[in-house]
Formats: sequence, structure tokens, C-alpha cells
Amino acid sequence: MKALKRSLSSLLDQVLLSALNFGIAFLLIQGIGKAEYGLYVQLWLFGLLATSIVDALLGNAFNSLNNRPGEERPPDLLRDSFLLALLIAGITSVLGFALSFWWTRDWPAGLARFELAGAYAAYLFVLVGREFKRVCLYLTERWQTALWVDTVFAGLSVTLLVGLWWQHALNVMTVFIALGTASAAAWWLTPALVQAASPAQLGKLFSLAKRSWAVSSWALPGTVVGWSINNIYLFILGEFMGAASTAEANASKLAIMPLALTLVAWYQISRADISRLAQGGDASALRPFVKKAALLMYAPIVLYVPVFVLMFPWLEPHLIQRGYLQMDTLIALWFVSALLAPVKFLGMSMLVGFEAFKPLFKLSVLSLLVQSVGVLAAARWAGLPYVLLALIVADAVEASIMWFRLIPRYVTETRRRVAQ
Repeated sequence: MKALKRSLSSLLDQVLLSALNFGIAFLLIQGIGKAEYGLYVQLWLFGLLATSIVDALLGNAFNSLNNRPGEERPPDLLRDSFLLALLIAGITSVLGFALSFWWTRDWPAGLARFELAGAYAAYLFVLVGREFKRVCLYLTERWQTALWVDTVFAGLSVTLLVGLWWQHALNVMTVFIALGTASAAAWWLTPALVQAASPAQLGKLFSLAKRSWAVSSWALPGTVVGWSINNIYLFILGEFMGAASTAEANASKLAIMPLALTLVAWYQISRADISRLAQGGDASALRPFVKKAALLMYAPIVLYVPVFVLMFPWLEPHLIQRGYLQMDTLIALWFVSALLAPVKFLGMSMLVGFEAFKPLFKLSVLSLLVQSVGVLAAARWAGLPYVLLALIVADAVEASIMWFRLIPRYVTETRRRVAQ
């Protein structure tokens, strides 16, 4: 029952945040220009990278140090981990300020670049604080509080952004002020992560930082590469085709956001089964599991696509009015990508179950190289639809190597190990 409540809480949390991101994107598409929306996407994605890095370095380390059998738990581990997260948040804010100032270098002189960079830096700090608090709440099995943190954030974000839109005051800077305010409120106005504890000591923080790095050092390159595979094409587009192209690519991708959510939900439900089957080495048990998983992954696509096709004639005029002119072609390509995504996601999940982390990292690097070369060529000489085609080719290469080379190898090795 406890595991079921945790899974339902996590699923509801993801649905809430996904719906919020979708709503914000649609509101910004209607309320600001394409170039401004493209800038927002780039800045938002850097924030996503920052929170992912903090989670990889400190979230994984906290989980490991807090649960290792036969090893003494460091005193004030939760409090000191959070302080280290805030230190990284401060460094991230400085980098965010510089990046925001750089990315707006070619913008009209009337844009308040310094004020925008300051608002974005403040947003990054509170974003990392809220996200790491949420991660630690889940790791300490306080999922109801974690859900409350995100509920406060989502409710206040919607209220502030709709208010800005109503007052015709919506722009990149005010968006990050609103999201930063909502993050700060969700961080500070919800139950505290830790109660009163002894004062922090610099030596203990330094010791914890070294222990965390020993645990999570390989997680950092993996996180950066994974983020790059999902998002680097948007930055290449911004550099070679302008922020408006970034906006159009991201806006069209919104069409498949609900399908991505179903993959994550499936993984949460099936994670334990994957590990058990993979480590068991029973190929006869793996085959029906893979077939069932594929059916569960493709069922939402079969149900969702006709609904979206019926809705699109209502959505398209709103997009065309805002200058999004290639949406039908781009959305069709994203749906092709969505058809390939379950194959890749299931293969990756199986390899994680086999604990094939090093081959997965090497494969991710190869996929990133294939994708980057294709996207660069398409952005410079072909056009936006061909950029998405390059992403599809990179995913197909990665999925093929997973299923025709790596998974058969690990099935054979695991079966041999179990037989011994």
C-alpha cells in the first residue's frame, strides 16, 4: 500500500508539472513574440540542466549515503546536502546571469538586458532550492509534502502569469520574475525540510562534498550527455537559425508531451520488474514482458493521435496568427519520433536493469555525436524540418544498437552467470 501511494503521488506530481509546463508554453506562444519565446525556452532549459546536475551529484549521493547498510550515517546529512545544493545554486545563478546577457547580445537596444539577467539569476537560485527540497522529500518518503510543494508552485505560477497576461505585461523578464516568486513561495511557505540542527561547519561540508563526488562522479557526465541529447538541437537552432526557429521547434514538440508522460509513468510502475527479470537471466520471461510493455507504451499513442488530429484545426489558426507557419509538418515529424520513442525508452530501461551503465554512457555519447552533426548540417543548409529528421535518425541508430547488439549480449552474459 505504501509503494502504491508513493507511485500515485509521483504520477500525480508529474501530471501536475507537465500540465503546468504545457499551459505556460501555450500562454507564452499567445502572449509574446516568437523570438522572445525562443529565448525563454533556452533559459528554461538551462535551468533544467542546473537542477538535473544538482540532483545527479547530491540527490544520488544523499540517497546512497543515507541508505548504505553497515555504514554510519553522516550527522546532519540532509541539512548539509541542502546547503551544498544552495552553494551550487549560487554558482549556477552567476553563470545564468552571464548566459542571459550573452544570448540577448543581438536584441534591440530597448530590451532591458541587465534587468532580465538579474531576474533570471534570482529565478535560478530559488528554482534549484525548490527542486532539491522536492527531491529530498521524495528520498525521505515525504511524498505528500513534495506534492504540496509543487501544488503551491503550480497554483501561484498560473495565478501570476495569467495576471501578467491580463495586464498585457507578459514578457521574458516578467515570466521569470513570476516563476521565481512562485518557486520561492513553494520553497519557503511549505513544511521545512529539516528542523533545528547544529550550526553548519565548513569542514563537514567539504567532507560531505568529497563523499558525494565519490558516489556520484559518473552521474555528472551521464546527466549532461542525456540533457544534451534531448535539448542541444534547440541551442544549435538558436545560434544558426535564430530564436524564432527555437520557438517553432519547441512549440511543435508540445504536441507529444502527454506521450512522454506515459513513458515515465510506465517506468515507475515497471522499474522493479525490469531489474528482477534482467538479473534473473531468463530470456523466456523477458520476451512476454517486452511484448506487454510495448503494448502498454503504444496504446496511448493509438488513442491520442486521433484526438489530436481532431483538435488541431482549432489550434492551428491561433498558431498561424502568432507566426508559427510550419507546425503541421513539424508536428507530423514529432509524431514519427514518438513512434520510435517507446522502442528506445524500453531498450534503455532494460539496459539499466542489466546495470549496463558504462555501455549506455558510451552509446549516449555516440548518439549525441550523430545528432549534433546531423542537426548542424540541417540547420545551416537544409531547414527546420530536416533538423527534426536528424533527431529521428540519431534515435533510430541508438535504438538499433541497443536491441541488436547490447541487449542480446547482456541477456547471454546474465544467463551464463545465473547458470554458474
